[in-house]
Amino acid sequence: METLNVSQIESVRACRRKPRDVPRAFEIFTEDGATYKFKSNDYKNVERWVQCLNLALSKTKKPGRFHTVG
Repeated sequence: METLNVSQIESVRACRRKPRDVPRAFEIFTEDGATYKFKSNDYKNVERWVQCLNLALSKTKKPGRFHTVG
């Protein structure tokens, strides 16, 4: 199993096919340009993951860095 350090994450966002769709997946973008996509059967899990990861990003945020909220 591969791990990803929060300090390597550039941004996180929920994935929607159309603007009004319920998200069923989320993506993590890293500093080195990699993209990781995670799927879920439950949109609430997607929302929780995006919230938690963005909270972790804000706590480790360096000056000048930014992150997006899905």
